[in-house]
Amino acid sequence: MGGPPGGRSRWGACRRGPGSVREAEEAEEFVRLVSVQVEKFRNVIDSDVFTIEPDVTCLVGKNESGKTALLQAVYRLSPSHRGDLFEPLSHYPRSLLIKDRRQGVIEDTAPVTAAFELEAADHNAFEERFGPGSVTASRVVAQRLYDNQLFADLDDGALNEANAVRYVVEQASVSPLTAPRLTGAGSFDAVRSVVADLEQAVKHPPEGETAPPELVDDLRKLRDALVGALGTETGFLADAVASVLKERLPTIFYFGEYDFLEGRVDLDRLFGVPDTQLSGGERTAKALLELSGDDVESLLNEEYEERKAQLELVSNMLTGEIAEYWTQTGDLAVTIDIDRRTDDAVDGQTKVTNWLELRVQDRRNGHTTNFDERSGGFRWFFSFLASFARYDNNKAERVVILLDEPALTLHATAQRDFLRFIEDRLAPKHQVVFTTHSPFMIEPGHLERVRFVEDRGGDDGSKVTRDPTHLSSDSLFPLQGAIGFGIAKDLLDSPNLILVETISDYTYLRVLSDHLRAVGRTGLDDQWKVVPVGSAARVGIFVALMGQGVNATVVFEANDENAQLSALVAQGAIESGNLVTPAQVTSTAEASLEDLFDLGDYLAIFNVAFRDTGAALTPAELGPGDRVVQRIEDLRGAYDRDRPAEVLLRHRDQIMGALSEVTLFNFEQLFRRVNAGLT
Repeated sequence: MGGPPGGRSRWGACRRGPGSVREAEEAEEFVRLVSVQVEKFRNVIDSDVFTIEPDVTCLVGKNESGKTALLQAVYRLSPSHRGDLFEPLSHYPRSLLIKDRRQGVIEDTAPVTAAFELEAADHNAFEERFGPGSVTASRVVAQRLYDNQLFADLDDGALNEANAVRYVVEQASVSPLTAPRLTGAGSFDAVRSVVADLEQAVKHPPEGETAPPELVDDLRKLRDALVGALGTETGFLADAVASVLKERLPTIFYFGEYDFLEGRVDLDRLFGVPDTQLSGGERTAKALLELSGDDVESLLNEEYEERKAQLELVSNMLTGEIAEYWTQTGDLAVTIDIDRRTDDAVDGQTKVTNWLELRVQDRRNGHTTNFDERSGGFRWFFSFLASFARYDNNKAERVVILLDEPALTLHATAQRDFLRFIEDRLAPKHQVVFTTHSPFMIEPGHLERVRFVEDRGGDDGSKVTRDPTHLSSDSLFPLQGAIGFGIAKDLLDSPNLILVETISDYTYLRVLSDHLRAVGRTGLDDQWKVVPVGSAARVGIFVALMGQGVNATVVFEANDENAQLSALVAQGAIESGNLVTPAQVTSTAEASLEDLFDLGDYLAIFNVAFRDTGAALTPAELGPGDRVVQRIEDLRGAYDRDRPAEVLLRHRDQIMGALSEVTLFNFEQLFRRVNAGLT
């Protein structure tokens, strides 16, 4: 997107600092991040615009794909540590640095551009200051340049200056002497012209007279009204609106591997140098101590008992979080203390040094170790809790959380625990964006959250996409592994299984069931787990492996290839009522799940999935027949049936509301038949 075009409202390099307190006692809804584009930052030349989910977004890619660079660029748009800004020498792509420096374009380049959606509270703030109907924007686009200036660009036509002027004039409540002068004023320049006239009338009344007190009062009121609305008498509405947005821009919090706490920290250095000179781990230590109160440095001077009590409060709070979300190594407690040492200096004088000490106690056996001796996963989790707690405790502040490879050193079960922590504790209030190359950090039921990151090299650099069609096998592996893990977990956890043939069948059942239940209609019962098995030949094997305690319902299309399923019914391996086919709903000889869609509904999804292969299909182009897949293949040839299912999964919010009653009714009838097979 490049630098800001002319006319864009400048927010300036300064902004609300971390930990600022707003007057609201409860969390408000502030501008919400909806999309991001990163350009010319390290190995990212142009990421392309990628969307951000309202709750959790997962950037998936192999090592060195550019995931960390993307997060670090986004972080610097509105960083929690104000000194963490852009530095061209460190951040600009090396291959372009010399050329672009000679051309003088670096400082005007925007390495990060982000779109934010305005919510009800934002419009309330605008109305309070500028009046109803003065700001009608639905979103704002923010950019930070390499010179670290921040800009805002509102929707075209988003400002109605006439409405703002009308409101400001009404608020001023001028006297009848001045009110006629303001009639029809449609701009703040017009108000300023009235102010200039009043000033002349007050300063130079007719000879022998004094200016009426009402005019003097009106002059003061109008000046105060201009300052109150625009910041200064000569200000502009666009800049004043931008200043309101600046205060509402969420803090962006980044946490990565360099932010680990250490078991022993030099407190004299921690409080003796500026924050910009502290390492990531030292900043985390400072955040940990800030949990004990506002005056952190007083901990160095407090009496032992008072200091100990303050630190125990912090220890107990964080230990409680660990007990709930760290299920790996039993009953652990972290103790925090300050070790004060007295040593003889070279000159014979006594030197007192202060150290923060962290130790971890296993309360099952009383064994205590230094924090540095614990596993990397435990240290990461505790460090994150300590660093983020300042925002977690501030009810009025919503934060965008960027997590770089969280829980990377944890095994699979612990990674699932951390996902639960994200869902339970972070996502309900904050937006979370995290990177991973682990399949265990991807929720199979939330693939719409996944964005793929791939370094294409050369002039392309790292790209972000939601479309997995053209990705390498290495980039796809985490997603494939996540789906496989989800399937295996379903097999082990549930006595009631629905066996389907393909991943697309799985997708259709889950997505349509979720939608029908959300609108108060019949979907799959919660007791069911859907498992793709690949072919009818594998159904008998799955049923045999899972044992007699498993209640299996088979949902397969009815055709000659699947006739062996009837043999399983005859053998008693499957109950007769537990073999459900789409043909039972459509009343045709053969049918697949695609045939439960109204023809127009399925073709709409199909056309999105294959828009790169030719003109959109219409019902009139298809030949006769009952099976939509066969009719399409007769016209176009064989196609990947998983691609329409992927479109449905990724765009379900838009697609679900447009589905016809025929589609919803057919799937509902199928789900009723399936639910009848529950034991």
